[in-house]
Amino acid sequence: MINHSSHSIKKLIGLLLAAALITACASDPEKQRPEVTETAYKNLSAGVSNYNKSKYSQAQTQFKSALSLFRSIDHREGAASSCLNIAKTHLETNQLEQAKDYIDISESLILTSNIDSLKTHLAITKSTLAIANNNIDAAKNILDPLIKSEQNNAIKLAALQNRIRIAFEEDDIDTAKKLITTFSASLSNHKDSTYQARLNRFQANLSTDKPEATKKFQEALAIYKKHAHKPGIASTLHEWGDRLMDDNDLPGAEDKLLRALFVRQSIQDEAGSIRLLMSLKALYEKRDDIKSANETVRWINKLSATRFNRWERFIKTFNTYPAN
Repeated sequence: MINHSSHSIKKLIGLLLAAALITACASDPEKQRPEVTETAYKNLSAGVSNYNKSKYSQAQTQFKSALSLFRSIDHREGAASSCLNIAKTHLETNQLEQAKDYIDISESLILTSNIDSLKTHLAITKSTLAIANNNIDAAKNILDPLIKSEQNNAIKLAALQNRIRIAFEEDDIDTAKKLITTFSASLSNHKDSTYQARLNRFQANLSTDKPEATKKFQEALAIYKKHAHKPGIASTLHEWGDRLMDDNDLPGAEDKLLRALFVRQSIQDEAGSIRLLMSLKALYEKRDDIKSANETVRWINKLSATRFNRWERFIKTFNTYPAN
């Protein structure tokens, strides 16, 4: 059993969906579209652009505007696509109840109108929510058939990512290794470099060699930074920090975890911030810093409260960055 991999992966946030899975409606065959339709498409496109820049609040506003316009002309595919995208913005910031609401609406539209083009996107999104809610069997039931039959490479890669995470969480390292091999082989047909970053993170968590793991974390972080992909940056730093804590490099671990906390704060990710604070609490307890450990508990309790809005005061508490 490889302790580094299972310890780190279990603390991950719901899997980061690839930008390629953010849905845009199929192109209208007519050259000239009504103004309301054109505006809806533009809002959807703008939302996709902001989502890819980790600007989730702006993306959500634009997706909701698109949804309103699509509904006003009973454009069910556009409405379903908009709902899926809204759900994904909520998943990125771990707002699981809100994500489920929009997934349910999207599923109803997709099934009642038989919108085949969005069914696999729906399946991946449902699996991500299931993992976040620790409903592992449901996620596996969605993902395993997709991995075996899906021809769309982006969909297959997304399914593999979620399924690999499950394998780690179940400490099934043999399955993880096999799936990572399949994932790596599938990358040759895809241009999105964030998939390579995800592979690097998987390999880092799997490795028992500290220099090799460090190299893989560094490579992943460089890719995410190039794209300003905030959830990817935060997750990489968090995993790396946990790995360093396992290796008893407490100063290095604190540096990575605090850097990740600043990134999570920037997108106001409450659940992600709580998980980071839990890692920091373990670190402070490990070095017998009871005062700092108690401070993390205080902020965990505050962040767990409904409608938390004290982000500036929260981050000032941990404003020791850079640690070295």
